Amino acid sequence: MCLIVILGHLLYWKDNMKRFILNVLVLFSLLLFSFPAHSQSYEEAVGGHILRETLSGRNIEHERIMANELKRIAHRHTIEILGVLSEHLPYVLKGIQSELRMKADEEYKCSLLEGTRYPCK
Repeated sequence: MCLIVILGHLLYWKDNMKRFILNVLVLFSLLLFSFPAHSQSYEEAVGGHILRETLSGRNIEHERIMANELKRIAHRHTIEILGVLSEHLPYVLKGIQSELRMKADEEYKCSLLEGTRYPCK
């Protein structure tokens, strides 16, 4: 008799546990799909939009989107290059200054050595 009662309680608990897990899964899925999707980056948002529009059968102008993306990337890299250039410009100018100074020194020395037995190289 005791064994039947224990088995009855186990089956009752098993059914309740199944219901509980099912309810949790349903609640989780409702919560998951009730909020709008938020992407972490611009690229994810654009890629998701293109996929959604393509899969839904709507015509989107892929060429125009690609041209705009290329312009955006070119602009971003231009800004980055200008930042790097402005950061390293003093070193570049010092290098140019050194090269110009060496060239001026060589021209001056060659002008001093003109007409002597030591030719300028």
